[in-house]
Amino acid sequence: ATLHGGRGRGGGRRPKLPLWLKIDDLRRLRYLPEHVALERLVIQLSPETARQARKTGVAAGLSGKVAWALPPVITETDRPWYEAEITRLARHGQVDWQVCHVGQIGMLNSLGERLRHDGGRGVKRRGRGRKKKGGGRGGGGFRLFCGYQLNIINGEALRCLRRMGVRSALASLEADRGTVSALAAAADDFPLGITVFAWPPLFISRAAPAFFKYDTPLFSPRGERFVLTRRFGQTIALADRPFSLLDRLDELASLGLAYGVVDLCHHRFRRGEEQSLWAAIAGRPRRRAVAGSTFNYLGDLR
Repeated sequence: ATLHGGRGRGGGRRPKLPLWLKIDDLRRLRYLPEHVALERLVIQLSPETARQARKTGVAAGLSGKVAWALPPVITETDRPWYEAEITRLARHGQVDWQVCHVGQIGMLNSLGERLRHDGGRGVKRRGRGRKKKGGGRGGGGFRLFCGYQLNIINGEALRCLRRMGVRSALASLEADRGTVSALAAAADDFPLGITVFAWPPLFISRAAPAFFKYDTPLFSPRGERFVLTRRFGQTIALADRPFSLLDRLDELASLGLAYGVVDLCHHRFRRGEEQSLWAAIAGRPRRRAVAGSTFNYLGDLR
């Protein structure tokens, strides 16, 4: 059995949403159950994941499903490293990229054009590169997907991304159910996904003053609990509860969404927590399953 459910010969229950998994640590794959059928694996690019990929590679069953993701914040100081790493990956056939800032679309297209004219040492494409519905490659040969950080919340934004050569996008985490439904209808044949589980940062900052207390709970005036963590030279504020629509996968599929993303970036799981998460995704929640918030999904943005 897979996590996608199934449809009997007479119709039966609608399959669950196809799943993408996003990680910022390749060791997360150790806890991936054998019965999980992922449509895509998204790896956030960082010095750590680049080192891990060079050292151990990706599981054979997932290697053809890999897309890399850029972080939402790239400083000018770090940009040369990212451009060099994107170039290295492109020459090994890694052409699928998730962008988390609109400026990264131009960055990747420019870099791809440079590779294409670089004495024949350009992007090495896996397969024939057949164009699919919902957009194609950008100007430089990369296939681009948009993360939730672009806050897509209306049909005009989707059309704009499509004109820019983007292949697929995620709905904003701020969207309510009505907005998600309207977006899916406006998407037409442009694949629209949605985040179904994540620890989205409240903010990301380069600031690191001495009075910041990392890995120690802090509370907002409303009693909301957060934790500051420091990763890759950046301060990240995380809520103690994730965003989760895991109990609504069938509903999201019925709205016409193309896929759901389980985003495990930023969080460091406690013992047994990750197994409980996958059990919940499979429809077999445990007593100690990770409790999440639906944010605005059950509310009304109007």
